[in-house]
This record gives sequence, C-alpha cells and structure tokens, in this order.
Amino acid sequence: MNIKKFAGILTVFCFALSGSAQERGQIWVGGNISFFEGSYDKHEVKSSSYSICPEAGYQFSERWGAGLAVLSKHTKIEAESAVATKTMTYGVTPFARYIAAKGKIGYFYLDGGIGYENDKVTLFNTVGGVGYDTKTHLLSIGIRPGVAVNLSKNVALTGRFGFIGYTYSKWDEQNMTSKETSKESYFSCNFSIEDIEYGFVVKF
Repeated sequence: MNIKKFAGILTVFCFALSGSAQERGQIWVGGNISFFEGSYDKHEVKSSSYSICPEAGYQFSERWGAGLAVLSKHTKIEAESAVATKTMTYGVTPFARYIAAKGKIGYFYLDGGIGYENDKVTLFNTVGGVGYDTKTHLLSIGIRPGVAVNLSKNVALTGRFGFIGYTYSKWDEQNMTSKETSKESYFSCNFSIEDIEYGFVVKF
C-alpha cells in the first residue's frame, strides 16, 4: 500500500473518532491475531502464515501506558520447484503505548517497543525431504500504529498495521556439511497486508 494513501486513511479515521479510551489507572489484557494466504511470481510461489500475540498493560496517564506482548507465528512458503520453507517464530516485546487521538467510538494509538524474536527456518525439498535449518535472532526497535473501536466501556476491538523502525538480525545457517553465521541491520517502513493484526482488549 502507498504510504501517502495509508496516512490519508489514518487522518480520516482520526477525525471520525469523536466511548472512551483507556483511563488512568486501568489494567488491560487482550491480544492480536493475524493470518495471510496468497501467491506471487505468477502464482508459482504460495505463502501462508498465522500468528497469535497476547498482551497485557497498565495505563498510567490519560495518554500513556506500558505493556508486554508475546508472539507465536508460523509461516509456510511453497514453490513450484518443490522447494519449501517453514518458519516458527517466538518473540517478546515490552512497549509504551501513546494514545494519539480519541473520541466517542474509539481511539488511535502508537505502540513503540523493543522486540526480540527467535526464528527457526527449515528449508527442504518437498519431493526428497532433504533440507537444512537456519536459526535467527532478531532485535527490533520501532513503532506500530493501531486503532481501537469501543464495544462497551471495558471492551474494545483493536487493529494494528505496519512497522516503522530499525531491525538487527543474526542467523546461523546449518546444512549437512557446514555452518555459516551472518548478520544484517536495516531501517524499514513496512505497510503490507501481511502485517495486519486483529484483536481485542478488556480494561479493568
């Protein structure tokens, strides 16, 4: 999605918000799920993924809160060439939440956090079953925008979309005869459909 278009959608949503956001002293629990299934390269490559990310936090002012999220994600990519990858991801992210705009129907927020993920990627031939593993340690610092729509005073549906920030990763590639270690770091501004998360929060 075009970033300018996405920013325009967020602006319209913020003006549409006109009840209540999380109040000072409240504890919230909830989480997000995501799922994706699609193909690319003229349908020669198929990709599917799903994730679950429970979270809990505390609202210590009208605008600011802090929480902790735990991630479990599974991804599978298959190609017509009979090569496939399976990825299992586990992670944890402490974050600060800033409520940027709020109104009668909900609020728009930004989650800024430091996340750690551990990935295990298995690459294999779907015909012969021969393959190798890659283990990745990933550290990210960045912001995820989100929206919440109130269903009641204490329950809201939530959605998050995208990531803006810095990522550092280190991975070990293991096959039958050798092992290699590689590193990379990069800044990204990613707003793809695969990053959409849906969820809810319950406030106490």
